[in-house]
Amino acid sequence: MPTYLQDSVSNGNPCEQALIRRWWHEQHNAQGVLVWEYHLEGKFADAVWFPNTSESGVERPGKQAARSSPLTDQEVVMCEAKADLTPEVIGQALVYTFFAKRAGARVAETVVFTETGGQAMREAARGLGLTLVVQPLDESSGEAGAE
Repeated sequence: MPTYLQDSVSNGNPCEQALIRRWWHEQHNAQGVLVWEYHLEGKFADAVWFPNTSESGVERPGKQAARSSPLTDQEVVMCEAKADLTPEVIGQALVYTFFAKRAGARVAETVVFTETGGQAMREAARGLGLTLVVQPLDESSGEAGAE
């Protein structure tokens, strides 16, 4: 079984990055490029996935991401993760999606990754157009599917 928990990339949270990395590998075969801690208007999105690049299985730090992985006219998936599904992580995901669109990205989807989340928060996130992946990090499963 792969180890998704690794050292932090770009000062991100290793557990949060593991939630995203697991989904990227298990659901998308690590297709494309995953850029960690993407700088957007003074804030840092946990990850931006570029699924349609010629590269595959590539993880990049967010340093100088605007130059190495520009958003303009690119289809991307915005990724935000926290241990628990809260109004704060939902808000972060929505704001970072807005910033990415303003930078010229074609945001195909915004995915929020958590280990836990109450029903009301799940309904709120889905109602706001977010995709959810709620699965404990220590739960080994080939199904890290979205809700």
